[in-house]
Amino acid sequence: MTEHLPTNRIAVPPLPRLADRPPDAVRPGASCPNCEQGRLDYNGLLELECPNCGYIISEGGGCT
Repeated sequence: MTEHLPTNRIAVPPLPRLADRPPDAVRPGASCPNCEQGRLDYNGLLELECPNCGYIISEGGGCT
């Protein structure tokens, strides 16, 4: 005999654990994801850049 859910209930999957969620957006002042020593800041092209290792995140650049 198979069990059936009542028709007035919806099966909802459990929420993922915090460690399974994608990381938050990288922001100015955050530690560098490459070297983990420098702090990201905007350069002249509005890209986040690490002054320590030169790592650049250019996906958030803007048009001026």
